[in-house]
Amino acid sequence: MIAQAGAEVEALIRSEGGTALFVQTDVGDEESIRAMAEKVFATFGRVDILVNNAIIYRTGSILEIPIETWDQVYAVNLRGAVVAIRTFLPGM
Repeated sequence: MIAQAGAEVEALIRSEGGTALFVQTDVGDEESIRAMAEKVFATFGRVDILVNNAIIYRTGSILEIPIETWDQVYAVNLRGAVVAIRTFLPGM
């Protein structure tokens, strides 16, 4: 569903004369972020602005949520942003 929506937004932007690239990325996975960056740099040559806006949210008490879920939240919400910054910054 997300991939389809991303592709549709890319197509809409292009149909209006804009430039766009949708790359489905697992921001909790370092290699996925690096692969996305390679596609972005290959397409655009450089990046002027990086917006880290991917998060996941889980509800429940601290005792109810499994530690594996906390690991996933950390990987996406914090570590993913740090990896993206470290990956893109040298090319900015």
